[in-house]
Amino acid sequence: MEVQIAFTFDGSTLGGKQLVTFEELYDMTNPEEPKKVTEHKDINDEGQTVTIKEVPETPTPETPGTTTKTSNPPKTGDTAKAGLWLAIAALSAMGIGGVAIHARKKKKAPLAIEEKKEEEREDE
Repeated sequence: MEVQIAFTFDGSTLGGKQLVTFEELYDMTNPEEPKKVTEHKDINDEGQTVTIKEVPETPTPETPGTTTKTSNPPKTGDTAKAGLWLAIAALSAMGIGGVAIHARKKKKAPLAIEEKKEEEREDE
């Protein structure tokens, strides 16, 4: 049987050092009196040894409050120009607006003609 256990701790001051984990297994049938079943404590066991890598120091900007310019942004694969697409969208919106205005005027025109015909009939 194999059990994997994750350890979480602040290792920022342990750069370049080796740590060895020891294991003890307890029978918790009676939580008030746990019984040690077995242990594995070998200071020279490579399987229990973890090496903490040294973290390189990050350079601080020379002038406080200034930011360092990063390299070019990552490539996304999209090579299209945004301005072109915005222009196409604007022209499309103007076209749709023009069609709507034309349709509205066309709808009002027959009503005006019908009203004129009714007025002429009343005058006769």
